[in-house]
Amino acid sequence: MFLFKKIMGALLSPLPLCLLAGFAGLVLLWFTARQHTGKVLVTAGIGMIFVFSCESVATVMLRPLESKYSAPETLPDVDYIVVLGGGRVVDARFPTISQLGSASRTRFLEGVRIYHAIKRAELIFTGKDIAGPMGKLAVDIGIPEADIHVFPEPKDTKDEARYVKELVGRDPFLLVTSASHMYRAVMLFEKQGTRPVPFPTGHLCKDAPGVTPGDFFPDAMVLHKAERAVYEYLGIVWAKLRGQI
Repeated sequence: MFLFKKIMGALLSPLPLCLLAGFAGLVLLWFTARQHTGKVLVTAGIGMIFVFSCESVATVMLRPLESKYSAPETLPDVDYIVVLGGGRVVDARFPTISQLGSASRTRFLEGVRIYHAIKRAELIFTGKDIAGPMGKLAVDIGIPEADIHVFPEPKDTKDEARYVKELVGRDPFLLVTSASHMYRAVMLFEKQGTRPVPFPTGHLCKDAPGVTPGDFFPDAMVLHKAERAVYEYLGIVWAKLRGQI
């Protein structure tokens, strides 16, 4: 079921979905008499790539997720800071910091910053294949091993919530993850009976002064925003269908 979820999530992301429509249209145009349907599919594929790559569209999709929670103005008195891993190790031959994707690096830095600000809380790193390098990097920069807990077993956020609960129980803790992922993460953790205090980071929607022509032109980095939004919305739907939230 986990593999099925990942495959479907990948296929329904904006770029694969647009390319799939385009390729299907080309097949019809080249090898069948269904020319009209082929033209429609190719046009739809190209059109969707253009739409998803526009800043104004991607922001409308992603902002509702990123604005669900804000970081607390005053850090609460907690015993644990839970940092969720994002993505997987790129290549173990590289230095530890290079093994972390951009999302994991941002979450890691935020977690460490909060750790130094609170001074008494312990760090929990979770996520299959990524928690280990995050824990190692924390040690490398001088954080005592006694203050670090690593859970490399969880394959997804639901599993991360279950593992964290075994350690923290009903005590409140700071939950650090990407702003786009926070809404789903909080629901999954609360479903397990835990008490997360959201601390979102890595915001992708940032207000710029005025409207520029670039807001309406395709951009590969903007397409990433749309993909993040679709990924999270699909994750929420899946979790609700499975009774996980």
